[in-house]
Amino acid sequence: MQTSLWMLLSAIGLGVVGRYLLGDTIDHSTPPGAGLSVFVLLNLCAVSAALLLLRHERVRALIFFAPAALAATGLLLNDSAWLTGLDIFAFWTSATLGIFAATCSAPALASVKGTLYAITTGALAPLPAAVDLIAENIANKALVGEAHRKHIKAVTKGLLLATPLLFIFTALFCAADQAFANQVGNLFHFNLGKAVEITVTTSILAFCCGGALQAVTKSEINIIGEEKSKTCSDKPEQNCESKAEAESKTTMETNASWGISKPNIESKPDAESKPKMESKPDAESKPKMESKPEAAPTRFHLGMTEAMTALALLNLLFGAFVAIQIKYLFGGASLVNITSGLTYSEYARHGFFELCWAASMVLPILLAAEAYTRRLSKKSEITFRLLAGTLVALLLVVVASAVQRMQLYSQEYGLSELRFFTTAFMAYLTTICLAFAVTVLNARREKFIPATYTLGLLAIAILHQINPENLIQSKNMTMAPEKIDITYALSMSDDSIPALVNALPKLPAAARQQVASNLLARTRGAWKTDWRSFNLSRTIAYHTVQDHIKELEVMAQTP
Repeated sequence: MQTSLWMLLSAIGLGVVGRYLLGDTIDHSTPPGAGLSVFVLLNLCAVSAALLLLRHERVRALIFFAPAALAATGLLLNDSAWLTGLDIFAFWTSATLGIFAATCSAPALASVKGTLYAITTGALAPLPAAVDLIAENIANKALVGEAHRKHIKAVTKGLLLATPLLFIFTALFCAADQAFANQVGNLFHFNLGKAVEITVTTSILAFCCGGALQAVTKSEINIIGEEKSKTCSDKPEQNCESKAEAESKTTMETNASWGISKPNIESKPDAESKPKMESKPDAESKPKMESKPEAAPTRFHLGMTEAMTALALLNLLFGAFVAIQIKYLFGGASLVNITSGLTYSEYARHGFFELCWAASMVLPILLAAEAYTRRLSKKSEITFRLLAGTLVALLLVVVASAVQRMQLYSQEYGLSELRFFTTAFMAYLTTICLAFAVTVLNARREKFIPATYTLGLLAIAILHQINPENLIQSKNMTMAPEKIDITYALSMSDDSIPALVNALPKLPAAARQQVASNLLARTRGAWKTDWRSFNLSRTIAYHTVQDHIKELEVMAQTP
């Protein structure tokens, strides 16, 4: 059996299995869990096996498939929608980088532009590859062998002959006996819309799985420009001449296809009698036009003066803001009330998200400045690094100010998922700022993107360990009872249920009754899900409620 047919059958099998594993989520809108995790792991195993068996020279792609598998297992741990989104983003990004690494020899994490290109290419490559897989099987006639075609043709003719007879006799038997008619009616009673939905979703999943298999084993993406131009610049006598010969050959083939013949220069009678131009005494004095290198294409660049001016002004602005914020960071509530005219909570509420936006914009600006600023001397290089390093240090103070505001705000109004994950993003931004200072500002730019990617995966793993929603619930339950938002507490995922159950005795009677009634209702319906929606937090929440079922029943009946 041909390799392409094996991959096509594997893709169909993965599509059918994937529709079953995702069926609970598709049919009942349940959160993704074990089903999606197992489906992703099966695809990663299939792609990895195809690489090892058919393209072992590109096994470096497994470096990205391993984090994708770990991110997929995160769906089995927590129930938070935020963490689920981060897990899906992590394994999608890692999988696209792995597909790119399997289809292209260029590094996937060389630069910001190269990484974006790698992710886009890895995401789009399976689409034409799937079409190529289907077309290849049709062209090779792999779906039906030569030996079986006559039998299939004969069986098809028999079916066509029998079909009208079957309809006639079935109608007669149904009219003769009602019991037979009922059985026939039950046999052909099915939901057409459901059948179409299953067929379409299975086909889409099989198409994507087949495209990934075909992409990593057959596709080859050539980066035009970088490698070829580098080769010509290294060996102009050989490679550039061969390139010119190839272009000349292509031109001759095109002319021949249009009926244009090449003039036979060698057949001219005076071709050999002409004196050679190189034998003239002044030939050596003339510059050879062929030896001049072609001018490199101009690229946008920024002069050192312009860059220094812009960075210096940004440093002044950030320095002025930091100078004002320093006293608030250490001055306390009394200083805030005196100088700003705001209460401590109002001060904390104002400006947090604005500071987050300002902080997140600085790093792209510094990366662009480092990439496009022309530094022609050691002095200009030192000056640029000093200005950029100063801006990074000031940025860290701005991040500290934003985090301090969020801490004050959460003390007054409590934590929420948006506030927590925004603060977590600021912490991640701090780590990549430090990575920028260690790599880019030390002339090791190529290590910045791998460091950012690794730190992102590590941050997601730490968030799973922290269990954010359980932490948020525990923090909010320590507030004064009148400040606790019970509606928001019940809207959180199953990650927060253990903390909510433990805090029930501290709540007012009305709040206890509301929470107990809600949790008891979940045991009768919300937690009655298929194994395909399983995750660890949902199971722990269910058993926590079951362990306190008698207390909850009493609280639910108490007015």
